[in-house]
Amino acid sequence: LDALRTRLVPRATVLTPNIPEAELLLGRPIVDAAAADVALEALRGLGARGVLLKGGHLDEGDTVVDRYADPATRFAHRGPRLAVDGHGTGCTLSSAIAARIARGEAPADACRAAIDYVHAAMRAAYRPGRGDVSVLGHLAPRTR
Repeated sequence: LDALRTRLVPRATVLTPNIPEAELLLGRPIVDAAAADVALEALRGLGARGVLLKGGHLDEGDTVVDRYADPATRFAHRGPRLAVDGHGTGCTLSSAIAARIARGEAPADACRAAIDYVHAAMRAAYRPGRGDVSVLGHLAPRTR
């Protein structure tokens, strides 16, 4: 864990932890919106150029708040909480961000678009078998 903090995180263009991952990296709980805001800044202090703290694991009612910060930009992306147990959302989000950055988008813009992409895929998710976990509908049209 220490090598992750000191060697890998400082090389990241965008760090994309969910709440449990951020708690592990920071060594403290994130229990509410105020703690998430503080955690966002603490995560930035680990050296990544940008941080997208994913809010799906934090209880903020019917809304999911993803928080982003880099030296030039800070925003909170709010969206409705969906009743979907989606598989692969974090990996999909990180991949979509990386693809957009590789295409030349600014990290903040890439994060906004990737969040919208994953949200649309979650809305179009389906359960192909008898399990409880849904597969993301990657071909769903985005609303933004």
